[in-house]
Amino acid sequence: MDESMKKGYTKEQLAEIRELPQVESVSSKQALYSKLKFNKEKLNKLSGENYIKFMDEEGFVPKFLGDFSFEGDTKDEVIIRNTVLGLSDRDLVYLARIFKTLQGEEIDTSLMKDEPAAVVYIPKTKGNGVPYDAKAKGKYAPVLNLRTGDKIKLAVPKEG
Repeated sequence: MDESMKKGYTKEQLAEIRELPQVESVSSKQALYSKLKFNKEKLNKLSGENYIKFMDEEGFVPKFLGDFSFEGDTKDEVIIRNTVLGLSDRDLVYLARIFKTLQGEEIDTSLMKDEPAAVVYIPKTKGNGVPYDAKAKGKYAPVLNLRTGDKIKLAVPKEG
């Protein structure tokens, strides 16, 4: 998780791997470990606060990285760890097909090739902060109050 994205396979290397007789198929993704920074007002009250508490205490697995969240530059900001995946054209077509928000004109997935546009997955939870609980009944609420088109800050390590 602390390696630069530049240390992955090149497109040429992936093409060579695809041509090997023992390889049936190859799928690749670019993964970037980053930090999302936003105002605490964007937290959806108890759902958001309890989700962050849950992730800090037991939900965020790679503990060697540190906490899931921490305070931003001011006491009004929160920073959470995030994973960004680089998607292929096929992935973008698939996303546009299955997500209703992407089917309309709200988000043009073709922009993601040339502009800093992204699909952000916002988990939903009951008030307890657990993202999914088979025993929980009732309505789940998103942990963040973000709407389509809202801008967020994403910090990426300088080394990659």
